[in-house]
Amino acid sequence: MRAEIKDLKDSFKVGYEAYEHSRKEANEAWDLYHNRHYTEEQLAVLANRGQPAETFNVVKLFARMLVGYYSTIVNTVVISPTNPRDIDTASILNDTVNNVFVENRFDIEGDTIKLGGMISGLLCGYTNVQDTGKRDEFGRPINKIISHHVPDSELVLDPMSTMDDYSDARFLHRFKWLTEDVVKRTFGKAKLDELTAYYNHLNIDEADFAFNYGDSYTGYYKVFDNYLIVHSVVEEDDGKSYSCFWCGDVMLEKKEITFKKTRWPYRVQRIHSSDRTEYYGIFREILQSQRALNQAVLTIQLMVNSEKAFVEKNSVDNIDEFTSAFNRVNAVIEVKKLSGVKLETLSRDIQDQYMIIDRSLDRIQRVLGINDSFLGMAFASDSGRKVKLQQNATIMSLRYITARIESFYRSLGQDIADLASQYYHANQMIMVADEVVGQRWIELNKPMMEFSGQFDPMGQPIMQPILLPMTDPANDDIMTDEEGNIILAPISEEGSDFTFLDFQIRVESNSYNDEDEKAQLLLETVMSGQVGQMVSQVNPAGFFQMAALSIKSTKTKYSPNMATILEQTAQMLGGDPAATEQAMMAGAQGGGQSPKSKALKLPTNTNEGVE
Repeated sequence: MRAEIKDLKDSFKVGYEAYEHSRKEANEAWDLYHNRHYTEEQLAVLANRGQPAETFNVVKLFARMLVGYYSTIVNTVVISPTNPRDIDTASILNDTVNNVFVENRFDIEGDTIKLGGMISGLLCGYTNVQDTGKRDEFGRPINKIISHHVPDSELVLDPMSTMDDYSDARFLHRFKWLTEDVVKRTFGKAKLDELTAYYNHLNIDEADFAFNYGDSYTGYYKVFDNYLIVHSVVEEDDGKSYSCFWCGDVMLEKKEITFKKTRWPYRVQRIHSSDRTEYYGIFREILQSQRALNQAVLTIQLMVNSEKAFVEKNSVDNIDEFTSAFNRVNAVIEVKKLSGVKLETLSRDIQDQYMIIDRSLDRIQRVLGINDSFLGMAFASDSGRKVKLQQNATIMSLRYITARIESFYRSLGQDIADLASQYYHANQMIMVADEVVGQRWIELNKPMMEFSGQFDPMGQPIMQPILLPMTDPANDDIMTDEEGNIILAPISEEGSDFTFLDFQIRVESNSYNDEDEKAQLLLETVMSGQVGQMVSQVNPAGFFQMAALSIKSTKTKYSPNMATILEQTAQMLGGDPAATEQAMMAGAQGGGQSPKSKALKLPTNTNEGVE
């Protein structure tokens, strides 16, 4: 396969047709989520009846609940060096990655990605390097990493990919409508003149402008033109990857992807594994149940008056007066012919509809594996232990989602770390802010200074940076200016440059919405007791590792951060005999202490109750 228009068109057609059923199912789930599943004809019928287009939206109910639950799960990307001497450098890279997440508002973008995964079955993100236009004092560009979600409706995948993380794919296409200004600014006026506005060159329904945006944008004085642009990333047979922007038969831009370790700017993760060419969300089995619920609600609306009166002609003097009297709470109604009036109660039919709703909700909860205790709707008489067991059962049934989200965040964190290592070469300050230490700043690529052999008028030595030829981060070629002169850049101080850092990455997930007093007391007993004191005297590094494991198991918001600090301390002690000896002496001087939890009386454990 080659990055040419013909191959791009063919691969797009093959991928679209192979996943057409999955796209339709995802669109159906999104329509149910957004309450837009009624057609114009159905809405007209309801309006003629005077009925509201009401729904019992369980798709949105459970999607919001799960997104809220996973928002309380702290997915912390942790970078660990393979060499203990690189602890400080790895810590700076870790702060840089977390800064990228903060700058790109992943408190919102992350929830959007998770919601898309639950509805459609695809977790999709886009990460790339962008030149800020700023330069450091040595003329090096200051880059930033952008990362955001990608709607699943814009993607066309490779049908031959079988890996859940899409790592074995040959191509990926993304189609999107762009405004005239964006196309001109990105690709130039000459390329814009070759395109036709509002032309669906892909010949698919989802690519029509009216599918998402309605009619063309026409103002009082002009028509605002929009163009259907496709972004394709392709790996050719020789292993080189290319990023192509195209529209119809026009190749707008073709560039080789020069990421050294990151394959593509797109990151895709499937929620479900399948032996077929498909993807689907967690609501596949309940879509029909959702329709049954909506039908039951509409039926109940028709039966809102549980009593109906059938009146034969000439049985009453005035039908309007009879209707008004019949609808009163207490009324004596005069009729001409009692046999011509028949009353019928529909309460049994209404009860049947409510039974359908109750059983459908119960079936939906069982299919999703979500019980009342997890929803916070347990009976008041249920013991705390029973509620906790039921909540744990739901957490175990949701593990298939949790594992995929963790995998996505790990891959995304790996991409950001690799791109930062490759493209963050300028001297710059990055602010890291959290609720523990407040604001702090880290300096990247701090120039290494040496004595120039001269002194200033005050007698102080004049320092100068150590300069070497600057290499292009994309291909490692020596960079030159417009006149052909070699660009020189300073060597960075040790610990501020992570270009050559060898590291491993993992994701630590921790829920801080409940506590377990027994586990906390047990860990404190071991750490503060005789066993903990002996370990601190004999093996200080091992004691800090024990403390890190203890902190990890404690379900607090900042447990991952505290555990990382303890692990770094253990690695520092392992490589420094003098520090180890000092720690052993400090451990020998300290005596065993009882767990503070016993003295402070932690709040009563709500996970247990009287049976």
